[in-house]
Amino acid sequence: MGNYCGCIKDQINQNSELNSNLEFNQNKVLLSDLERNKPQIIKIQGLIRGFLTRKKVNSLMNEHYKNKVNEQLSAYSSSILNFNTRVANSFYYGHDDEDEPYNHLKEFRGTVNLENGAKYFGEWFKFIF
Repeated sequence: MGNYCGCIKDQINQNSELNSNLEFNQNKVLLSDLERNKPQIIKIQGLIRGFLTRKKVNSLMNEHYKNKVNEQLSAYSSSILNFNTRVANSFYYGHDDEDEPYNHLKEFRGTVNLENGAKYFGEWFKFIF
Protein backbone atom coordinates (compact mmCIF):
# COMPACT_ATOMS: atom_id res chain seq x y z
CA MET A 1 0.00 0.00 0.00
CA GLY A 2 2.63 2.54 0.86
CA ASN A 3 1.82 6.20 1.18
CA TYR A 4 -1.36 6.11 -0.88
CA CYS A 5 -4.45 4.40 0.32
CA GLY A 6 -6.97 4.85 -2.47
CA CYS A 7 -9.83 3.10 -0.78
CA ILE A 8 -9.99 5.61 2.11
CA LYS A 9 -9.72 8.67 -0.17
CA ASP A 10 -12.41 7.29 -2.46
CA GLN A 11 -14.78 6.87 0.48
CA ILE A 12 -14.07 10.43 1.67
CA ASN A 13 -14.74 11.81 -1.83
CA GLN A 14 -17.99 9.85 -2.09
CA ASN A 15 -19.13 11.10 1.34
CA SER A 16 -18.32 14.72 0.44
CA GLU A 17 -20.27 14.37 -2.84
CA LEU A 18 -23.27 12.98 -0.96
CA ASN A 19 -23.05 15.81 1.59
CA SER A 20 -22.85 18.45 -1.14
CA ASN A 21 -25.87 16.92 -2.95
CA LEU A 22 -27.79 16.85 0.34
CA GLU A 23 -26.88 20.49 1.08
CA PHE A 24 -27.88 21.50 -2.46
CA ASN A 25 -31.27 19.84 -2.04
CA GLN A 26 -31.78 21.50 1.36
CA ASN A 27 -30.81 24.89 -0.08
CA LYS A 28 -33.21 24.31 -2.99
CA VAL A 29 -36.06 23.67 -0.52
CA LEU A 30 -35.14 26.77 1.48
CA LEU A 31 -34.97 28.86 -1.67
CA SER A 32 -38.41 27.70 -2.78
CA ASP A 33 -39.80 28.53 0.69
CA LEU A 34 -38.26 31.98 0.48
CA GLU A 35 -39.71 32.58 -3.00
CA ARG A 36 -43.15 31.54 -1.81
CA ASN A 37 -43.01 33.85 1.25
CA LYS A 38 -41.36 36.75 -0.56
CA PRO A 39 -44.30 39.22 -0.24
CA GLN A 40 -44.59 38.62 3.50
CA ILE A 41 -40.83 39.00 3.94
CA ILE A 42 -40.90 42.31 2.05
CA LYS A 43 -43.75 43.57 4.28
CA ILE A 44 -41.85 42.59 7.44
CA GLN A 45 -38.69 44.30 6.19
CA GLY A 46 -40.70 47.43 5.37
CA LEU A 47 -42.25 47.48 8.84
CA ILE A 48 -38.87 47.07 10.52
CA ARG A 49 -37.22 49.75 8.37
CA GLY A 50 -40.13 52.13 8.98
CA PHE A 51 -39.95 51.56 12.73
CA LEU A 52 -36.20 52.17 12.81
CA THR A 53 -36.52 55.29 10.65
CA ARG A 54 -39.31 56.76 12.81
CA LYS A 55 -37.26 56.02 15.92
CA LYS A 56 -34.24 57.82 14.47
CA VAL A 57 -36.35 60.80 13.30
CA ASN A 58 -37.91 61.13 16.77
CA SER A 59 -34.51 61.07 18.42
CA LEU A 60 -33.23 63.71 15.98
CA MET A 61 -36.29 65.89 16.65
CA ASN A 62 -35.79 65.54 20.42
CA GLU A 63 -32.14 66.47 20.04
CA HIS A 64 -33.06 69.52 17.94
CA TYR A 65 -35.64 70.56 20.55
CA LYS A 66 -33.09 70.20 23.36
CA ASN A 67 -30.59 72.31 21.44
CA LYS A 68 -33.19 75.05 20.87
CA VAL A 69 -34.17 75.07 24.55
CA ASN A 70 -30.52 75.24 25.59
CA GLU A 71 -29.93 78.15 23.17
CA GLN A 72 -32.92 80.04 24.57
CA LEU A 73 -31.88 79.35 28.16
CA SER A 74 -28.34 80.51 27.53
CA ALA A 75 -29.58 83.67 25.78
CA TYR A 76 -32.01 84.37 28.64
CA SER A 77 -29.44 83.71 31.34
CA SER A 78 -26.86 85.92 29.62
CA SER A 79 -29.41 88.73 29.30
CA ILE A 80 -30.33 88.39 32.99
CA LEU A 81 -26.67 88.37 33.99
CA ASN A 82 -26.03 91.46 31.86
CA PHE A 83 -29.10 93.16 33.35
CA ASN A 84 -27.97 92.48 36.92
CA THR A 85 -24.45 93.72 36.31
CA ARG A 86 -25.65 96.99 34.81
CA VAL A 87 -25.34 99.91 37.20
CA ALA A 88 -28.56 101.87 37.50
CA ASN A 89 -28.52 105.54 38.40
CA SER A 90 -30.47 106.52 41.47
CA PHE A 91 -33.99 107.71 40.76
CA TYR A 92 -34.80 111.34 41.36
CA TYR A 93 -38.23 111.63 42.90
CA GLY A 94 -38.46 115.38 42.60
CA HIS A 95 -39.23 117.79 45.38
CA ASP A 96 -42.39 118.68 47.25
CA ASP A 97 -43.61 122.08 46.42
CA GLU A 98 -45.14 123.62 49.50
CA ASP A 99 -46.94 126.14 47.35
CA GLU A 100 -48.86 123.44 45.51
CA PRO A 101 -52.64 123.92 45.85
CA TYR A 102 -53.32 120.35 47.00
CA ASN A 103 -50.33 120.06 49.32
CA HIS A 104 -52.57 120.30 52.39
CA LEU A 105 -54.40 117.11 51.27
CA LYS A 106 -51.27 114.92 51.48
CA GLU A 107 -50.80 112.62 54.41
CA PHE A 108 -48.06 110.14 55.19
CA ARG A 109 -49.04 106.58 56.08
CA GLY A 110 -47.03 103.51 57.01
CA THR A 111 -46.83 100.39 54.88
CA VAL A 112 -50.20 99.47 53.40
CA ASN A 113 -51.01 96.12 51.80
CA LEU A 114 -53.07 96.64 48.66
CA GLU A 115 -55.68 94.25 47.24
CA ASN A 116 -53.32 92.88 44.56
CA GLY A 117 -50.71 91.94 47.17
CA ALA A 118 -48.46 94.96 46.58
CA LYS A 119 -47.12 97.01 49.50
CA TYR A 120 -47.10 100.79 49.38
CA PHE A 121 -45.12 103.06 51.68
CA GLY A 122 -45.40 106.80 51.24
CA GLU A 123 -47.75 109.74 50.84
CA TRP A 124 -51.46 109.57 50.15
CA PHE A 125 -53.97 112.16 49.13
CA LYS A 126 -56.89 112.28 51.47
CA PHE A 127 -60.12 112.95 49.74
CA ILE A 128 -62.67 115.11 51.45
CA PHE A 129 -66.19 114.70 50.20
